Amino acid sequence: MSYWLQATTKTYERLALECEAITQGLMILELYCYRSLLASTKNLVYVDYLTIAPWNRRSIENPPMYKGVGSSLLKFAIEHSFDLDYKGRIGLHSLPGAENFYAKFGMVDLGYDSNKQGLRYFEISSD
Repeated sequence: MSYWLQATTKTYERLALECEAITQGLMILELYCYRSLLASTKNLVYVDYLTIAPWNRRSIENPPMYKGVGSSLLKFAIEHSFDLDYKGRIGLHSLPGAENFYAKFGMVDLGYDSNKQGLRYFEISSD
């Protein structure tokens, strides 16, 4: 598998995870605009968008073609957070069907956010 990263602006970066020349997952990161709710004086990388290809979703294709695509993308976001000296902090708003995935990944559920269509907000702290 390989990552393809495109910096679209100073604030956003787009990332694709490819295998066998086929995109397996996509992610958009917002780098400089978010503060952590767990450590309010600290910045974090905000995962603005994350999706995996339908053939990699266990709910659609069992077994999936590739396992771990979403986890790999989140790990990349954490590493990128370290690159920016944010100590691994990332945050995101989850669609209802993905909440268990983020909880199992070890993200802290900080509850519903009325400013983001009532989606649940999750973070990983520097701890």
